[in-house]
Amino acid sequence: MANIPDGMVWAKLEFNLQQVKKDKFMDGFTKMVPVYHPFERGVAEKVILAFCKEPEDIKAAEEAGAFKAGGVDMIDEIVKGKMDVSEFDHFLASEDIVPDLKPLVGILRDKFPKKNLGSVSSDINKMVKTFANGMLVTVNKAKKTLGYDEDLSYGWLRFRLGA
Repeated sequence: MANIPDGMVWAKLEFNLQQVKKDKFMDGFTKMVPVYHPFERGVAEKVILAFCKEPEDIKAAEEAGAFKAGGVDMIDEIVKGKMDVSEFDHFLASEDIVPDLKPLVGILRDKFPKKNLGSVSSDINKMVKTFANGMLVTVNKAKKTLGYDEDLSYGWLRFRLGA
């Protein structure tokens, strides 16, 4: 292992999913984790579409790495079918444009920007960089298996580091 500096390393993190009350537990979840010092990990470049109201935010999103950024006009283009959204990996939005996104719920479905998923924020620059270079991770809950009872407080995550 030490003689392969460019080798891939699998890491496993374990989580305590117990909340403040002893009988309450978190469910498994998926989040985009920022990678502040990007490294080559064999993942295709992500194509990001950002929705912003303010022209400064649109410019900031494009400078941060969004493939395309726009406002209400771009929402209308998508609703009318003038713009294909199948080529985009992530849809991000600034907080001020969220009420205008309602017509896109049926079109974007699972990729619709939501605050709890981290795809809606007031800092569009940081959010675009997070989704462009970040790593999508899923914390899983342990299931009941042969010889082991289900432990509601236990969660685990497995992810890859390196190339």
